[in-house]
Amino acid sequence: MSNTDVKDTEYQQTGKNNDNKNQQTEKGIKFYQGEKDKFEKDNIENENKLEYLKTYFEELLNTPNINFLLGSGTSAKAIPTMKGIQEDLEKELEKEYWKLKIKDPLSEEEFKKIKEEYRKLKIKDPLSEEDCKNLEQILGYLYSYKEYLEASNNASNDNDSTNDKLIKLIEGIIFKKINIISDGTSDNEHYKDTIKNYEEFYQKISRRNIDLARPNIFTTNNDLFNETAMDNLNINYNNGFSGGIKKYFNPAQFNSVLSQKVDLNLEKYQPIENLVNLYKLHGSVNWVEDENNSNKFFNIRETQFFNTEKNQSNDKKNKVLIYPTPLKQNKSLGSPYTDLLREFQKKLLLPDNVLIIIGFSMRDEHINNIIYQSLTINSSLNIVLLADPENNGNLKNLNEIKDPRIFFIYGKDKEEIHYFKYIVEKLIPIIKEDKELKLLKEFNDKIKQKEENIKQKEENIKQKDENIKQKEEK
Repeated sequence: MSNTDVKDTEYQQTGKNNDNKNQQTEKGIKFYQGEKDKFEKDNIENENKLEYLKTYFEELLNTPNINFLLGSGTSAKAIPTMKGIQEDLEKELEKEYWKLKIKDPLSEEEFKKIKEEYRKLKIKDPLSEEDCKNLEQILGYLYSYKEYLEASNNASNDNDSTNDKLIKLIEGIIFKKINIISDGTSDNEHYKDTIKNYEEFYQKISRRNIDLARPNIFTTNNDLFNETAMDNLNINYNNGFSGGIKKYFNPAQFNSVLSQKVDLNLEKYQPIENLVNLYKLHGSVNWVEDENNSNKFFNIRETQFFNTEKNQSNDKKNKVLIYPTPLKQNKSLGSPYTDLLREFQKKLLLPDNVLIIIGFSMRDEHINNIIYQSLTINSSLNIVLLADPENNGNLKNLNEIKDPRIFFIYGKDKEEIHYFKYIVEKLIPIIKEDKELKLLKEFNDKIKQKEENIKQKEENIKQKDENIKQKEEK
């Protein structure tokens, strides 16, 4: 889970009172294409806006190439944002320091010494009091200082050890918050609602027309909600890992397609219908680096769930997550992240393409750059953002481009329509089921009409017989 997506999530609640909520109607729904109000352009009345959006989403799901980018908003409230983790950190740790409470802390003198040595790197104000309230800034400082210690000939083993302890402490808490038990036994109060949203999402998008490319899901989330939802629904997914007992990452796997034989007498196949490609751009809680994998080009292995009490993620050789620090873009330059980002760019360059962004507030520059570059290169790419651009600077900047290929959908219909729950329940249709129901209805109507025609013929014959009988009696 990319915990930088702070503002545009369901975790944040507005201060509106109940009266204001009750007064919200479809008038609050916004739909912009570039600088134009699409509702106004197409003369859509307030009472028809929701149905218009549903029809629009049905068309989107029939786009030849469709991609989704899911951010932390899709897993909120089950997994807190970085702000929420910061608050939990302050509650859980015991002794106040740097505006945090930490076990086995540095003394004030030790901290002054570290800060003074860090200033030798000529970094202006490396850790201000305001920075201490931000886990990203704290981890950024600690990682930078770690690099300095490793490069310095005068590095102190004590300082190195203390710095590592602080990193492990903070990352351990982040890992524990992300690694929700995903077997249905979680005591997280929001787990059931969140997994239900994911299940409904995958149940719908996996049923799109088999003649179209399989949907691609790109996510910055590290949690296992995507995999768990698809496992629960028996939906096949390709996440770049292959193997038997031990599954290792191999980007070539994304070029593979599961297929089924359609003619027993011929070598004729077609792709299976319920298949989704899943790309976890920032890694996953169940990925580890396996240095013993001598027969593979890639040493990233997919494991079963971690034991959060032992916190295996803190082992240097087992850590694959991209933690939320200002160094994220640099860290994402290594494998498997380069391979995943390359796949992201490759998919966005395909013709007749759409990228639907949900719960992602575009605070990851390495991902933003790929989106911007793809818009520049691929004239057939459309971007649909389900987010309010007024509440986020990055989204606002994107909105101000006024490109007709960029769509914004947001607002209120008694609740926020750009929240994941509303999107999967109200906006995304089950296209195939709708078509099947339509065909079934048409078939039933024809049968009913045929039965009525037969009944009418029988009535006509009966009436004719009655007329003949009456004539004979006369």
